Amino acid sequence: MAGREFQLPALVAAAVLSAGVIALLATPHRAEAALPGENGDFLLTGTNRDGETPIYTMGPNGSPLTLLATFPGYAGDAVWSPDGAEIALTHENEIYRMDADGSNRVRLTDTPGANWEPTWSPDGTKIAFEYHTSHVSTDDEIYVVNADGSEERNLTDNQSGYDDWYPVWAPDGAKVAFVSGRVLGYDREGEIYETSIRTINVDGSADTKISSEWLPLTDWQRLGDPGMPPPRRPSLPIPPT
Repeated sequence: MAGREFQLPALVAAAVLSAGVIALLATPHRAEAALPGENGDFLLTGTNRDGETPIYTMGPNGSPLTLLATFPGYAGDAVWSPDGAEIALTHENEIYRMDADGSNRVRLTDTPGANWEPTWSPDGTKIAFEYHTSHVSTDDEIYVVNADGSEERNLTDNQSGYDDWYPVWAPDGAKVAFVSGRVLGYDREGEIYETSIRTINVDGSADTKISSEWLPLTDWQRLGDPGMPPPRRPSLPIPPT
């Protein structure tokens, strides 16, 4: 997919466990290993074998793997919710959420393209993600959906025909930062293209360039009391099947 070619310069590290390879740290794929809080469990995505992808947890001291869930086909990008009670992930190009024990799987998106890189808002009520409109074009956008699957919407709406990648929430939940490719104009040699880091309000307003760096975003630092626990929210209802 053309939208993933941007990731090639990134460094990749892996932990080789037993006979399989399990992604432990893979930048810029933040979701391949995530912590729900200080001293919390790791999430790890196993190798797709025999048509299924396992999701594991591992204690912070490197304790043996615990199989959390298996998904038919591809799964990955697993990330804890801020309160550690739920997990968002990509499965077969759609965004899902499930409880921390692997139960109550809920599909949140239903699109003709592909969805990647889910990331929770600080209060756990929304999930931002990359939406790739097709497998042949370069037109990734940043979308936001409520954690119950409602109100899915295009946040960035990049009209230049190029990509927006790597959404990262502001610590206060008011903005999303992302990397964007934009056409600034044309000269005799063709398009004048720029990749930059931008921020946008969660209502889609104030799309603002803040840097000409093109490196993948991974997180946005929270300043304040480091001991402050993450916000908690009521459990989401499970839609009828």
